[in-house]
Parts: sequence; C-alpha cells; structure tokens
Amino acid sequence: MSVIQVGDYKLNRPETIETPAMLVYEDMVRHNIREMVGICGSPGRLIPHIKTHKSPSVLRMQMDAGINAFKCATLSEAEMIASAGAQELLIAFPILHPKKIERLMALKTSYPLVNIRVIAGDLKHVELLSAGAVSYRQRLSVYLDLEIGSEHGTGVPPGDAAEELYVAISETPGLSVAGIHAYDGRVGETVEPESRREAVEKNLEHVYTLRDRVNKRGLDVPDIVAGGSWSFRFYLKDPIIRVSPGNWIYFDLVNSVMTDLNFKPACAILGQVVDAQPLKDTVTIDIGQKGIAHDPRVGERLRVLGKESSELVGQSEEHGILRLNGEQLEIGDFFLASPGHACMTTVKYPEALVINENGDIIDQFDHTARDRVHRSGSILYTEKSME
Repeated sequence: MSVIQVGDYKLNRPETIETPAMLVYEDMVRHNIREMVGICGSPGRLIPHIKTHKSPSVLRMQMDAGINAFKCATLSEAEMIASAGAQELLIAFPILHPKKIERLMALKTSYPLVNIRVIAGDLKHVELLSAGAVSYRQRLSVYLDLEIGSEHGTGVPPGDAAEELYVAISETPGLSVAGIHAYDGRVGETVEPESRREAVEKNLEHVYTLRDRVNKRGLDVPDIVAGGSWSFRFYLKDPIIRVSPGNWIYFDLVNSVMTDLNFKPACAILGQVVDAQPLKDTVTIDIGQKGIAHDPRVGERLRVLGKESSELVGQSEEHGILRLNGEQLEIGDFFLASPGHACMTTVKYPEALVINENGDIIDQFDHTARDRVHRSGSILYTEKSME
C-alpha cells in the first residue's frame, strides 16, 4: 500500500484520489477548536467567522464545543448557519440588493428562534434595511460597522459620522441597535505579538470613544464584536467583547507566521507531478490557480510538505511550476501541499475529503455555502422561487 507521511500528515493510497483534491485532517480541526476555546476561556466569547470552512459538518463540530454564535459574509453562509441550528448569526457584509433583503426576511421567517443580525456602515444602509424590515413586518438587529483599518472598504470611520449613524440606527423604524462591529483585518500584517497588541490598543480607543459618545446621548452599546485571527486574543482583555476570527479553524501558511498561536494547519492539497524540466531544476504539478488560493504572492501560495526547500515559481490555470532547489520529485509522484490561504482554497472545491490520524478517508466535508445560492438544507433560493 502506498503511503504519504510527513510529520503528523499521513495519507494512505493517494493513487485512489483524483488530483488535485482538498484534504482536511479531522484531529487537527478538533485540536484547533479546543485551542481556540481554551484561549478565549469560554465558547461564549466567540462568534467565529465561517468563511474558511463553509461546511455544516465543521460548524457542528464547533457547536459541539459550545460555540453557538457565528459570523458570515454571504446569505448562503447565513442560510447554512441557520439550518444547522445555531442560536445566533451575524452577516458582516452590507445587505442592500432587493433580492438579498427578500432572502434575509425569508430566512428570519423560516428560523424565528435564530437571532439574525446585520451591519450598517452608512445611512443608505440604514434606509434600505429599514424599508425591508417595515415592508416584511420584521425587526432587524443592526450593528454599526466601524472602520478601524480592515481595508475591506466597508464601515463608517470613527468620529462624528459614526456617532450620528449609531443614533440613526436606534431611531429608525424596523431596526434595533445591536452594538458595534469592528473588524481590523490583519492589523497591519505585523508578525510580532507586541506590535499587534499595540495596534489593537489603538483600535480599542476608537471603539471606546464611540461607546462613550453614544452613552452620553442615552444609548447603550449592548455588544461589541471585534478582531480576526491576527488580533482576536488581544481583544479578550475586555470581558464584554466577543471575538470573530475565522481562518484559525484550518489555519494556513500566511497565518502560521504568528508563532504565538498554537493552531495546526489542518488542510492540505493532494497533488501530483505531471512533467519535469531537469535542465531548469523544475517540475510541473497539477495545482494551478484553479486548485489553490492565488491571492498570496506566487512563492507563498503553497508549500510542499517534506520538500520545504522547493518553491512555487509560476502558475497558470491548471499548471504549477515548482523549483526543486535540491529536493527530489519525479513525474508521477504524489505529494501534500499546505495552502498559503485556506479560505480562498476552500471555494475551489465542492467538498474536502476528511482524513483521520491513521491516514484513511473517513468522510467528506461538503462546502455547501461555497456558492451564492445555498443548495443544501431546508431552503433553496432561485430566481423562480422568488417570483
């Protein structure tokens, strides 16, 4: 029986799996969940983003650990969360399109026991959400989306505009104010823990200033949701803040540079060498841009496990060019590669094969929230169904 084994990563009979294929190591996912709950001290401090795994199976693993509130970016993800039986979800992306508001209201009607929340970073958001809520005789719980450096292009900047927007949410028909949502991305992509802590301190000044200003106007801030995988642990010093990291569940090369975190890269891509160029010291692999996230720079898109000196130097849609740098790989060889960005890798595959610690396939995680339409569960939205 052929076997690939590199450290904790083992796979039996790779030749039985068509490549490229996404693999997820179940024991490592469970380790990451235990580690996250341990860092936070309680599952109640977490409202993790599900963008990385997009799978109801992984969501249930998180729920089994006591996590019952989740953050997402799309209605498809929200539909998956609600259908899995979570208690709360936050859609951290502006919902403005009439069809999306219709889907949102249908979701609230179908799952009345799920606390479904949204964000607003502009008065136009408030107006459209209010019109939708009133039209459907619903009430929407809305977080003010505070821009504190995520560079995602959403949210209101700190200052007078943020204060007035918070007041507007609280006074607008059909809406109730949920609190403040403040996401900071990679906090400058700084690796050093102290630098990230200092960045979070500055972000908290903006959050606390806004809270103080609206308190003086007689308004409460019931909840604060802040932080991603690069910053979450520094927000935990404030017991009322819930943190919303996402990538930690699978982790990846880009995030693993943070050595202060003990998460394990839990996913890998199985690939095969399909050609070789000995005079150039390169081989061609079947992991192109359609097989792995290609938003990192080329050399950071993957790392071949056990062949760490090799380097990805080029990609097209289906081809990858790997410079060996003294490593040995031949035509026909199978290998495991750790992705640079797990979130953007998940969307390349409809499912991931689940591997146990013995290297055997035991299940698959369907990426049911990968598409813009949620095709698994009790709700199916199509153009026809909304006519």
